[in-house]
Amino acid sequence: MQEVAQRTKTVTFLHKTWQAWPTRSGSIAVVFARTVPVLFLPLMVLTVVAVLEARPVLRVLIWVCPIALVGASLWTRAWLLSTIGAVLVRADAAAVLTFSELGHKGTPVWKRLTDVTLDGETLFATIGREPYQFRSTDWPRLEVMADALSKARESARSA
Repeated sequence: MQEVAQRTKTVTFLHKTWQAWPTRSGSIAVVFARTVPVLFLPLMVLTVVAVLEARPVLRVLIWVCPIALVGASLWTRAWLLSTIGAVLVRADAAAVLTFSELGHKGTPVWKRLTDVTLDGETLFATIGREPYQFRSTDWPRLEVMADALSKARESARSA
């Protein structure tokens, strides 16, 4: 019974963005707030140049601003679907959740660990058949995560 309880104990490691804004809407707002200026900066520069050249800009802005907002929305959606938000580790396996999956309650897909390497500020881990790369700039407890993943890998090998 104690072995089953130990196997089901899960340690969660969160991305720094999710730690700062631990809700789905908070993370979406943060990412959207980062992408909007990137897409609007060229628009603002071109608008200033057009105004200085005494060209009409209102008609162009009416069409281009919504396009930039749609672009920022798509960029945000792609980022949420592709960026890892959490790594769950238990005694013999690990699961990786994207930001989009963190916002939904569901059962994580547990996979075996085949490789774990900590190289300076970067952790390389193969979970299932997928290689992952975690940087200390995005994962505050990287050393602890590397240790937990290594222990889970060794535990899976010995089982």
